[in-house]
Amino acid sequence: MRLSSPAIHAIGATCLAGVLGVGYFIGIHSRIIARAEDSALQARLDSMEHVARTSEDREAVLRAQIDRVELAISSGRTLRPLSALNGALAQIAEIASETELVIDGLGPGVSMTPAEDQIVTTPITLSGRGTLTAALRTLDQVHQTMAGVEVGSMSLSADAFGDQVGSVSIEFLWHADRAD
Repeated sequence: MRLSSPAIHAIGATCLAGVLGVGYFIGIHSRIIARAEDSALQARLDSMEHVARTSEDREAVLRAQIDRVELAISSGRTLRPLSALNGALAQIAEIASETELVIDGLGPGVSMTPAEDQIVTTPITLSGRGTLTAALRTLDQVHQTMAGVEVGSMSLSADAFGDQVGSVSIEFLWHADRAD
């Protein structure tokens, strides 16, 4: 049986397509899958590195806070008991009023206590209106009169600079003794 020229070409093209298909699945397809797996592993590694950096940053912040509290304790300034939180809020409110900050809100956040530690840290957020000078005087008075209080963050609206009144937000970190 003799095949015609178009039949021979069709058989050749079919064989060539089969060889290319096998080559694709052996060579190119496996590389595509390996590259996808590498990308997934890289994304997982990046995520784990981010978590590790975040944990290290948080640990550094907590260590710095503990160092500052220990320094305050060693300098003779004692921490108030945790039950004195309302008194600390009242004292901050009084200082803010004396330094001409108008209080819109003042309240505690969720207390944080490292395991087996006697020191409890409670964020206290003060929001209000005033000038930059009033905000800085508030910070100075709190620092001078209240043991175990530090500034966690502070933000001012653009209008609060100079003698202009703008919005002020201060987060204090109040460190207290767990034992009452």
